[in-house]
Amino acid sequence: METARIIQKEGVSFNPDNLCSVELASKDGLSSDHAISLGLLGADLSYASIYRKNSIALSYLEAVKTLSQELGVGSVLNNELIGRAESNRANRDSVVTIVSSAFYNLNEKLKSVGHEDLSGLVVASGWIEGLYLATRELEGSSDNFKKLIAEQKMILVDVMSLIESYKESPVLEAMINNLQPVVTAFEGVTYGESAEVTAKKKDGAIYIGGGNEYFADENTIQAITTAITTLRNNLVK
Repeated sequence: METARIIQKEGVSFNPDNLCSVELASKDGLSSDHAISLGLLGADLSYASIYRKNSIALSYLEAVKTLSQELGVGSVLNNELIGRAESNRANRDSVVTIVSSAFYNLNEKLKSVGHEDLSGLVVASGWIEGLYLATRELEGSSDNFKKLIAEQKMILVDVMSLIESYKESPVLEAMINNLQPVVTAFEGVTYGESAEVTAKKKDGAIYIGGGNEYFADENTIQAITTAITTLRNNLVK
């Protein structure tokens, strides 16, 4: 959801061609496959919701519902929730709130029934899809946008820490191994002083500027793009 907001704030147009196919929800597979698809389609659902593409978002919500049923946590995405989303389709903020709440509850439900490993896969694949969507729009993008991609290094550290905490799970070991080229690509991101720290008052609030920031040169951004594209496309096969 947050990555989708970053893309939108950059003024990038919505591109449905970048989304996974909702057919992912109907593919046969193991629970781990369904969890990965849930994360991917959930990120696409967030992307469509942020851009007010609510008819598209609702089709992805139905796909997410199908996957949650496959994983035995379909009670979270019940017909009542789908109905609320339908009735609020003209209100972006309501749809975004419903989607955010549903995924939080879905994640908690997976953990409560002893499927922390599947929850970890949902989180990891959702982050992968979010970064993939962001890297589709690099041509002509601002330096600030590239800096925001570099800052995803912080999120990657959190994602890796989460899934490594369940390392005894074979499915998470596979995800950890698959993420290694992405981890390597982000090693080119540096952290340091960008400018003198400044503070200014505006509308009664204090705004802090400068200080430590993440940086990535063009080669690093390209390496991140290549690594995340390869991984994401392998996940949707």
